[in-house]
Amino acid sequence: MKALGTLLLLALAAQTGRAAEIVAVFDVEARRVALDRDALSALTDYLAARLAESGRFEVVPRSEIKARLTDEKAKTYRSCFDQACQIEIGRELAAEKTLAGQVVRIGKQCVVTVRLYDLKKGTMERAATGKGDCSEDGVMLSIDRVVRNLASSAPETWKPGCASAEDCLARARSSADAGQKSRAVALLTAAERMGIQAGDWHLADRAWDRAWDLLQHPTELDPELARELERACKQRRFGACQALGRLHKHAVRRPQRAAELFDIACRERDLPSCEDLADLYTEGAGVERNLVLAGELRERICQQGHLWACQDLAFQYSRGLGVSQDHEKARALYRKACQGGVEEACSR
Repeated sequence: MKALGTLLLLALAAQTGRAAEIVAVFDVEARRVALDRDALSALTDYLAARLAESGRFEVVPRSEIKARLTDEKAKTYRSCFDQACQIEIGRELAAEKTLAGQVVRIGKQCVVTVRLYDLKKGTMERAATGKGDCSEDGVMLSIDRVVRNLASSAPETWKPGCASAEDCLARARSSADAGQKSRAVALLTAAERMGIQAGDWHLADRAWDRAWDLLQHPTELDPELARELERACKQRRFGACQALGRLHKHAVRRPQRAAELFDIACRERDLPSCEDLADLYTEGAGVERNLVLAGELRERICQQGHLWACQDLAFQYSRGLGVSQDHEKARALYRKACQGGVEEACSR
């Protein structure tokens, strides 16, 4: 297992095996929100950079798009928010896709929407949304969320018979009352992941707290459930890998198997599994203790919008654990997590 960490970081840095899609990213449009041209330009650059960082996309240089939209005689820059304009420019640049982003204030929050258009098929291929604070920092967090959803390599979300996160919570309560603790933990893991995917960290925290309470007591792993989770994990439903890993770590005390399961999912950029793996490296459970690697993992997934990783990385910086002590960086990470909805980080 000693080589696992190095190989994992190489895998996270590499592409997932599929050809990267060439995308032209157009200016983010603002509606009913006070963001000036410089801020919108910076947010567009950030969106393009995050897409490129995901490994799923190759991004047409922004300078090339700007050159196509600049009138050389008048030296003026025209906007290109309508689809016809974007299709025309995208084809001129030999892009495969175009991506349009929009920030709209609704009530007290801002919703970031991105739409990926397939130029060859002439159809909108995918869309993703994220909501949060209307400040520039808040919009950046929402961009992190939509890019994570847009670039996700995982197939359909693993939902063990649940219609929603609240349904998973209710089913978990019933399972726990019936003495089926391991199934309750699996259901709570699913609810937690749904909360994270929706950017509802309060919901995710509720689910994790309940799972943690159950995991504090010896829990027998239901053989039928174990087989169900193993099958789902092999089908690349990474929530099942994470749930089974947690049960191996806490219920049957097999942390090495937990590390293997978290590693399988983390290599495919499943951020919750990466955070659980970072916890193992922090504790030295199932793997050799390695705070440096834990910090590197958290740095990567924090950048991709996993705010619990940001909070844990902030703690590492505050204490100098596996990283150079940096109180300013720790405060910035706590602030990022707090603004994104992680309440515990607000009191740090």
